[in-house]
Amino acid sequence: MVNDVLQVLVEFATAWQGNARAVGIVNRIKGHLPDIEGVDASAVLYSKPFTRRKQELKPEIIRMAKLIVSSFLVAFTDGIALEERHRIPLLIKNISRYRMVKLYESMVELAKITEVYNSELIRSGLPANMLEQFNSAIEETKQLLDMPREANTLRKNSSKKKDAAMHEVMLILRNELDPLIMLLGVENPELERRYKIARRWLKPLGGRKRKEGDADSDSANQEPTSPIN
Repeated sequence: MVNDVLQVLVEFATAWQGNARAVGIVNRIKGHLPDIEGVDASAVLYSKPFTRRKQELKPEIIRMAKLIVSSFLVAFTDGIALEERHRIPLLIKNISRYRMVKLYESMVELAKITEVYNSELIRSGLPANMLEQFNSAIEETKQLLDMPREANTLRKNSSKKKDAAMHEVMLILRNELDPLIMLLGVENPELERRYKIARRWLKPLGGRKRKEGDADSDSANQEPTSPIN
């Protein structure tokens, strides 16, 4: 929408090119465009690889968890860790249906128990490096769970930059460019007409219908009204 306004000015460049004030205003508006236009794409691209890795990691964790539980079941028959024999199977019950957060929490608990009995479980048939691999996968899961939060923060910060940039553009339009275009329109009515058409679609952010009782607060916070609207 801001580009629509700028396009009108470009088409009628001869009407304002010699006007240093107009040129300066247009250049300042152009300076805000990167923050207005480049909001979400970087955050989406940022998070995609991590989403894919989570999908790959889940079956790896499930496979290792089942091997660990199998080694516990063998150990139970030898009288080892009997106090855990009811708790261990519950940690992987319906594990394939777990969301990543629950999977992470359950596997952290399983890893802690496994560490206590690791030597006994190895004697029961658990691969010697399984606990190390399991802990590594759990740590990676934690990192991946944090990534969407970082992407969301990136989106929020980008959106704040867009709002701030758009607010500055609206101030420039209302207070400077709108009245200047009206003056230029004396010599070039077509410029003013085309500008008004493009300009009418630009509204302040966060606008809402006025309710009764809002008059005092609105009048205190209202930006100067442009004579061109």
